[in-house]
Amino acid sequence: MIQLQGIDKIYKTGPISFQALKDVSFTIEEGEYVAIMGHSGSGKSTMMNILGCLDAYDAGSYVLDGIDISGVKGNILSKIRCDKIGFVFQSYNLLAKHSALENVELPMMYNGVPKKERKRMAKELLALVGLSDKEKNKPTELSGGQKQRVAIARSLANSPAILLADEPTGNLDSVSEKEILKIFQDINDGGVTVLMVTHEADIATHTKRVISFKDGRIVSDQENLQRRIEAGR
Repeated sequence: MIQLQGIDKIYKTGPISFQALKDVSFTIEEGEYVAIMGHSGSGKSTMMNILGCLDAYDAGSYVLDGIDISGVKGNILSKIRCDKIGFVFQSYNLLAKHSALENVELPMMYNGVPKKERKRMAKELLALVGLSDKEKNKPTELSGGQKQRVAIARSLANSPAILLADEPTGNLDSVSEKEILKIFQDINDGGVTVLMVTHEADIATHTKRVISFKDGRIVSDQENLQRRIEAGR
């Protein structure tokens, strides 16, 4: 699903340069559930932006679901991002003036899905995250956990192959956190590849594999042994 080889990323501000990623290589298979861990400045968010085709890299290669991203730009890259990737952010990024249903519809509208069809699909996605009774509510009328559930429903609108979640539980209380992590697990069980950026070790334990970054490099890439033990019971 994802193949990275020798990825470098350098940020430049005038004469000053900072290498955020250094020779990063890894492969993600279809259906995996992976945490990308690291402290602030470790390179994990830069890695997520590159995986999401939101930022370019300076060296190396990136193949996404069989498509070589190297050199792809503009509308073609936007189309790949729209079709292949769903995004969930810590800050939800919902449109305040739109209802929950309308927020979930937006990606499908941009992708040319007919109005009747996108409304039907948006209703199904809100039901999937347990918010059928909140279709008409605007973000200001929802709790943090409910907002994140709307954001997750929206991320699935175009049936992405990969779901990228950047600190998705960072603004939530412990109860909402558990609910959101359960939804991610259900999504992964349904066959969607999930990558979650987090700096919290207890969040990473919910995934099946943990890739840890430090100073722009991968320092460990390990299967979650506890999850494997529980799966074998």
